[in-house]
Amino acid sequence: MDISVKIIRILTRLFYLFPIQKRKVVLTAYNGRQYSCSPKYISEGLLRKDGEYRIIYALKRDSKDNIPEGIERVTYRSFIHFYHLMTAGFVVFNSTGIPGLLPYRQKQVIIQT
Repeated sequence: MDISVKIIRILTRLFYLFPIQKRKVVLTAYNGRQYSCSPKYISEGLLRKDGEYRIIYALKRDSKDNIPEGIERVTYRSFIHFYHLMTAGFVVFNSTGIPGLLPYRQKQVIIQT
């Protein structure tokens, strides 16, 4: 395990100080490369719930994908992305990468599509 992984794991444990937000959903497709696949359609389905969920989608900084209004965009692997990952009630992704890197919390629901 390289040093950056160890640092990320230590820093993300600080987010345990913040409560889990049961209605927050963080989604990522292909390690932040695009707004697509199952996470895209899950996020659009949640949008139809009319404000019932806070929907956050992580994309790499250079991604040109547009996301619908009502979905918050964060930069993949940024500090704010890690904060949302560690405080979300639901985390949805379709690939490996960050999911194996973070010490998720027991009350979170982690879905790999």
